[in-house]
Amino acid sequence: MRAVQSDRRARRAYRAVLGGLLALALGLTVAPLVDVVTAPRAAAVVGDVTLAGSNAPVMADSGSGRYKDRIVWLNWGAEGARLTAPASNCSPANQGSCLWTTTVTTLHDLSDRDRLEVACTMYRGNGQDVYVYRPGDYDADGLPRLYGRASGTGLVNAFRTPGNQDRHVTVGCTAELATYAAANYTGQRTAKSVTLSGLVVADAESTKATEALRVTGTPAATWRIIDRVAATCTNGNNPHQYYAAVAGGELTLSATGECAAPQFSATAVALAQGSSSLSIRLDGAQGQTAAAVGYVIGADYGDAAAGYGHGPALVQPTWTSGTTVGTSATNVLASSFTLATMAAPATRLGAQAFPNRTAPVTPDASGDTGWAVPNGTTGATTATPDEDAFTANPAITASVGLSTTYTLQARCAPAGAWVRGWLDWDGDSRFIETRDPSAKVQCAANGTANLTWSNASVASAQLGTRTLRVAISSVTEDLDGPTMSIRAGEVEDWQVTVRPAVRVTKTVNATTMPNGGTVTYTVTVSNPGSSQVTAYLVDDYSGAFDDATLHDVSSPSGTFADDGTGRFTWRVDVPAAGAVTMTYRMTMRSSAGGPGNQVLSNVVRVSTAVINGAITCDNGDQAAQQCARVDLYRAGLTIDKQAFLASDTGFTSELGSGGQLQPGTAVVWRYVVRNTGSVPLSGVVVSDAWSESRTTADGTTPTSGATTLTCPGLPPGTSVTLGTLAAGATVTCTATRAVEPYP
Repeated sequence: MRAVQSDRRARRAYRAVLGGLLALALGLTVAPLVDVVTAPRAAAVVGDVTLAGSNAPVMADSGSGRYKDRIVWLNWGAEGARLTAPASNCSPANQGSCLWTTTVTTLHDLSDRDRLEVACTMYRGNGQDVYVYRPGDYDADGLPRLYGRASGTGLVNAFRTPGNQDRHVTVGCTAELATYAAANYTGQRTAKSVTLSGLVVADAESTKATEALRVTGTPAATWRIIDRVAATCTNGNNPHQYYAAVAGGELTLSATGECAAPQFSATAVALAQGSSSLSIRLDGAQGQTAAAVGYVIGADYGDAAAGYGHGPALVQPTWTSGTTVGTSATNVLASSFTLATMAAPATRLGAQAFPNRTAPVTPDASGDTGWAVPNGTTGATTATPDEDAFTANPAITASVGLSTTYTLQARCAPAGAWVRGWLDWDGDSRFIETRDPSAKVQCAANGTANLTWSNASVASAQLGTRTLRVAISSVTEDLDGPTMSIRAGEVEDWQVTVRPAVRVTKTVNATTMPNGGTVTYTVTVSNPGSSQVTAYLVDDYSGAFDDATLHDVSSPSGTFADDGTGRFTWRVDVPAAGAVTMTYRMTMRSSAGGPGNQVLSNVVRVSTAVINGAITCDNGDQAAQQCARVDLYRAGLTIDKQAFLASDTGFTSELGSGGQLQPGTAVVWRYVVRNTGSVPLSGVVVSDAWSESRTTADGTTPTSGATTLTCPGLPPGTSVTLGTLAAGATVTCTATRAVEPYP
């Protein structure tokens, strides 16, 4: 590939015109870009860029770095190349204002016509020449242990000072999302400006106590330490420490010392969040200092089949704070120091959004599985999905042939971002802008967006599993088509079930399971659409099969089949705006206490496709009348009353009814209350009355009254409410009374 690089000298005041020169740097790259041989498409390429003419992103493929597949490093040319800034070409009057620039452009190919073009320019003052450096050329360099190559050598992603000299350079980056009129990035170019959310800088060469790397971002920048690696040698009897400090916006990275090969020195990676330029001072007067610069950006793609197109959306993460670096030098290797951690981007669907290295195309839109998110302290990763606009594959219940409105609710952030969907209604493996899109809608304050298709008419041929693309963007114009590149957002593809509004209801002519006899069920399948639909119904009555038998099935038409084990099917044509009904009876196998569980349970489900396997019926499907569940429970209650002499404390000899007792004899009555049914009973009340007759010479005198009962855990009374009695549960109450003695 030919270099998109220029070395130029500008005779202007260095500090006064830095902003203008940053803008100029982008202009310097425009013309050469036309002749560039591009990197492979979707090219977040891992590799060693050793030639100045290569424009593919430079990313690590080995090491313990937390963000090997996220940080894009800048390659400034061939290893060892000198980025010049000679004083000899400056006139004596301009010795202090000479400014040399080197611009490199990294190309991220997103599709055959879309790519992200990041142009970064290094500004060097008079005599501030540096050399392109490969971390690891000095064997003790620590950076390749974090971000390296599988071959064992470092990436060519840094620049260094000449030996025993200090250097001061500035790096500024701009980015554009470019779309070309024709494939292979030819034809008219249309560009959208992209603001980088920050720049990464790393200490790229072994640092001893007399060396340092000092970096300043823009005034609004926030410095965060995002990665680190400890030295493998010690400082006497103590481990080497690696320091970070921020004063006046300037980050200083330093160490207590370096290691000699074959040991490795410590290093750290920092992020200037909110800054697209860095002023970098390399303190190498006592040796040699090097810096590596990069950025964090990627693209999220739809994961449906390739025919639907990629639909790339740029993703730039936010970051958690980690340990704050203050003005005092802080040892970033300490166990108490927490690294800043990559977090979800501001504009996203659901809770997370991660970029993809390549477009994860799959026939069923399941290829995007998320990312292994690293812990800020331990580095341990947790697999985290990011396809979360919905909690599960959504469904649309369609009124076939009727023009109506359909809505799917997607999760999103932040409020005010724009969301749109495209549903492949025809199932022809493509999105068509004139057929498939929902209306654009802004994400609401509650974090949802209602995707709405108005005046939509669904034909029978459009029923089934269809592919949906949902995209979110910070700007509405990026959602004008299903494959447009999005400068900040996310794309998710989902499988949607478009099911007909064939509905089913089920009733029974009883409220409880009878003690013997027969119950009759009525099943009705309705079609509110304007075209006839073939319905497939499954009734799973296995939950009643242990207590009852099926018979007397009556249906007006269609095909009925019973498998004899508690499941039958019914295929029937349902007329437009009509309904069909079937009835069947179930006769109880026994009365209460029979062989079954005394619950008649059955579930029915309807569809326009054959239903295989077990059927379920959740609350949502039942509310949509896609299924129905009927449960009949048997209610039963008994009470067993027994009398014993109070002296019979073991209740071994029950007193018979009609017996005569001597006056003064104490009697205990036991009341055993049992729920013999299959459903809990509430409000069960126990009460009793006593009567007594006493015969004397004057005649017989009857007396009576209410019995005072004592039940477990309840206060005594003549009427005791037991509360809820579970199925099969018993409660035993007692009452005591003595036969009236002679007067």
